[in-house]
Amino acid sequence: MKSAAAVLLLLSVGAVALDAQTNPRVLGGVPQGTATADVMTLGLQQAVDLGLQRNLAIVTGADDVQLARARRLVALNALLPNVEGRVSETVQQLNLETFGLPPIPGIPSIVGPFSVSDARAATSFNVFNLPSIKGWQSARTLEDAARLSYEDLRDQVITAVVQLYIQSLTLSAEGDNIRAQLATAEALYKQAVDQKSAGVAIGIDVLRSQVEVENQKQRLILNTANEEKSRLNLARAIGLPAGQRIQLQPLIDHPQTSRPVEEYLQVAMAHRSDLKSAQRQVQAAELDVSAARSLWLPSVTVDANYGAVGRNPSDSHGTFSVAGGVNFPIYAGTRIKAAKEEAAAELSTRRAAYADLAARIDNEVRSAYLDMQAASDRLKVAEVNQRLADETLEQARDRFAAGVTNNLEVVQAQQTVAAANETLIASRYGLEIARLSVARATGNAGEMVKESTKETK
Repeated sequence: MKSAAAVLLLLSVGAVALDAQTNPRVLGGVPQGTATADVMTLGLQQAVDLGLQRNLAIVTGADDVQLARARRLVALNALLPNVEGRVSETVQQLNLETFGLPPIPGIPSIVGPFSVSDARAATSFNVFNLPSIKGWQSARTLEDAARLSYEDLRDQVITAVVQLYIQSLTLSAEGDNIRAQLATAEALYKQAVDQKSAGVAIGIDVLRSQVEVENQKQRLILNTANEEKSRLNLARAIGLPAGQRIQLQPLIDHPQTSRPVEEYLQVAMAHRSDLKSAQRQVQAAELDVSAARSLWLPSVTVDANYGAVGRNPSDSHGTFSVAGGVNFPIYAGTRIKAAKEEAAAELSTRRAAYADLAARIDNEVRSAYLDMQAASDRLKVAEVNQRLADETLEQARDRFAAGVTNNLEVVQAQQTVAAANETLIASRYGLEIARLSVARATGNAGEMVKESTKETK
């Protein structure tokens, strides 16, 4: 069964967890180096920096950008002249009669053998080809889209690393809380034993106290295992060597600032790299449509070559040829019509995807904003509840020590304190998760990390 802290944390994660679900690569990493025997102290900024270097999504995302660049270069090549060189040496013997020449007295019909040396460079290029120009512009726009997608991927990685970091800190804080509750339970057990020895308490009071001690031990065992697993997940996402032990530094508490949701929406629409990438993809699709429509237009090509030819290199002479042409389709079947319809369908799909993404970002920002407000209010209530629970436990212990009541009241108060502390821990880190969710929704996860690690003056 999940503890109250874990449940509240999962409820507050909400929108942030979507990134890990839609792109599971952000949870993987490419380990570098070897593990050391020492415990590695790791801060949030250091963890993020490692994630931006070694996370699996970052490594493969860079390959996607390189692939888009390669496609742009392929499209550009159609507009550039291709120059080829060739050097040949040919030995021939000809029968003139095979060329339709009648026998000529005094001239043998068999000529040769003789050699021909030819060194030549040739080029062919499109002077004007509008579909190729539009295709290159589209590929260049898609390369920009790939770069922007990579920037959004970096934001996803930052979000995932921070989320794993906060979850680990939450479990660590919960472990400290359980240890404190265990110490309290052991003290109450000793008090019950002493009270029974003095004849003030009965055996059931001792048993209740002992059961509470064992309950806290079980909780500590489970929490310790979960804490270690959370650190393993974090280490994997940032590419630490297998088996490397880590110790996390706490986050710096900063006062919560609240701005109108409209400001967050403006920031999101201006900063979200995935939205910019989707916009570039729409522009690329528009260029593809233009390229398909221009397939009916003529294109201008030039073919040229220059070289030296002769019986041997020493007596070679320069020769050249230049040919220009205008090519235009007369009948292309359904090829051009199919290209136009395919480009139009792709444009419609990308426009719909852009509109959907813009609406989703608006929803993410508003939902994250509401979660942040709720988390802030929940933290205030949890602080009051924790203080009241401590006072209740103190009064119950005094009443039991005075013999006014049995320790059932004390055990119940102790459980209330434990639940209040768990809720307080979950509320504190839940607020950090909510802030992270807002930062991710607005495309500013990196700024959130800087604020969480910057010392206040």
